[in-house]
Amino acid sequence: MKSLLLTCLVLAVSPLCAAIAGETKVLSLPEEELVCRERVVAWTATPGDNADFIAGALEKLAALYSSNGRGDDAIAKYKEALSVREKAPKPSATFIAMSQLNLAECLTLAHRDAEAEPLILAAYIAQANVLGDYNPHVQDTKKKLAVCYRNQKKYAPAEILFKELFVTAKKRSDSIASGVAWIDEFCYAKQLNELVDIYMRQKKWAEASPLCQKLLAIYQSVSITDQVDTRDSLASVLLTVGICYSKDGQYLLAEPYFQKALELLQSARNHEPSYLAIILTHQANNLAAMAKYEQAEILYKQALSIWQRVNEPGDGDQLNTIEGYVVLLKKTNRINESIKMQAQAAQIKKHFVFTRLPLPVSCMDCWGTVEFGETISEEKTLTPPN
Repeated sequence: MKSLLLTCLVLAVSPLCAAIAGETKVLSLPEEELVCRERVVAWTATPGDNADFIAGALEKLAALYSSNGRGDDAIAKYKEALSVREKAPKPSATFIAMSQLNLAECLTLAHRDAEAEPLILAAYIAQANVLGDYNPHVQDTKKKLAVCYRNQKKYAPAEILFKELFVTAKKRSDSIASGVAWIDEFCYAKQLNELVDIYMRQKKWAEASPLCQKLLAIYQSVSITDQVDTRDSLASVLLTVGICYSKDGQYLLAEPYFQKALELLQSARNHEPSYLAIILTHQANNLAAMAKYEQAEILYKQALSIWQRVNEPGDGDQLNTIEGYVVLLKKTNRINESIKMQAQAAQIKKHFVFTRLPLPVSCMDCWGTVEFGETISEEKTLTPPN
């Protein structure tokens, strides 16, 4: 027993002594792994209910594995930690939910959304029962569940959740303000964009268009200041509005939005060239749909020129541009040219590497999330001495 207590004491005191002495030694991966394992052993051998401490040490080890690219090992440790919490003499619903979310996040990173879904759902139900559905942490878990559905193309349940999240965000923005107007507006805009996105994924252009206009009004109402430059985000919203109108066959309505997006992005500081190519491609598609082939071809060539400068061999960014250009060439009876372009697209698909994400429609990712109200906890979080 004395040796066990001494082990625990050393594990607890050593970091403190190092901090007092001003030592900030950076442990190597094997050393950090050893420390985590020693803590698991020590807490397992210590009398009493130490389930939360053991699970915490296991989760720290899992996080260590995850950050070093050992995804399978991380998942295994998160599963072990969850099992420890579930089998505890006095299981905590909030702690179990936390472990479920940690495991789900790791599974999501491994593109195993089908396995992550029941974990997120269980965590959401447990958190809602304890904290109430409008608690910020519960809303965050609900969004994770919505995103998990969306990743699996389960758009119907995802749409329901995104609608609920949007209604809650609207109520909060109306009743509780942060005191900084543009932050309040962007909090609301971020959730509004999620709803627009889920409509667009389902090709519900009629539902998406009016919400896009609301989103556009928010960004236009916020002036460009030293704190935030909204031009990139505003250009993205303009592009989104244009896409909705164009996909819905309202080509004349779409055209000015594409042009404004292009001009605005070009005026932004250090704009991303690939974003220009994306806008040019959509604008060209819209012009081609109106049989304005000469104008469209100029834009396709400009976009392809940009892709040639920014792409690495095998990048799939330019596929949309090439495929749109192929359609134009066929419509103008330039079959030989279209065949060459199709061969180029086939070669890219054969050695496909990646495709860039669309324009960021909200700059809220740069600022984090503003939480409204006070956080309510089921119980005080345990802090292990080591």
